[in-house]
Amino acid sequence: MIESCSTKQKIIESAQHVFLEKGQEKAKMQDIANVAGISRTSLNYYFKTKENLFQEIIEQMLDGVLPKVGDVLKENKSIQCKIDAVIDIYDGMLRENEFIPRFLFVEIQRNPKMFFDFVNKSSRIQEYLLLVSKILSQEMENGNMRKMPLDRLLTIFYGLLFCPYLLNPLLSQYWTKNTKAKIAFLDDHKRNTKKLLNDFFEV
Repeated sequence: MIESCSTKQKIIESAQHVFLEKGQEKAKMQDIANVAGISRTSLNYYFKTKENLFQEIIEQMLDGVLPKVGDVLKENKSIQCKIDAVIDIYDGMLRENEFIPRFLFVEIQRNPKMFFDFVNKSSRIQEYLLLVSKILSQEMENGNMRKMPLDRLLTIFYGLLFCPYLLNPLLSQYWTKNTKAKIAFLDDHKRNTKKLLNDFFEV
């Protein structure tokens, strides 16, 4: 049973469970209301659509990740150590919220303008991108990493991190619901991601 200190938070947590179990396309608002233990009318009071719920979930994910990433990037450590630490942060978030990459992918394909507008209107995301751009640009200028446009770098970074979750329906056939095998795969993928990125960005 989902425990929460407020109806709104209970709805958000219920939506996460439903999205993860059924996927965004098959999930219904009534499903979310049922898991939350409230009426559809009560659900509509807080969130009119699945898109509204999605945005709220993403905002909460950002709140749990971006401040940590910002702190790591500001540390007086090598870029290699920073990359490793940032990967650890994202890896932890994704393991707890496996539906996020697949949900993002579907939403971007279905309505790219909605997602683009969401990114542009989010002060958290804009501040994060500004910080990342500033720090990485400085690292490049100092000769600590390969020079490349930020959009290319972020595509490689998030592509590697999100890949196992986007391919989960296929990969799960190999795991056959074996939790230990899945964890071992994700651990190995994280190690490979760190090595690939550090090797790739090395001057």
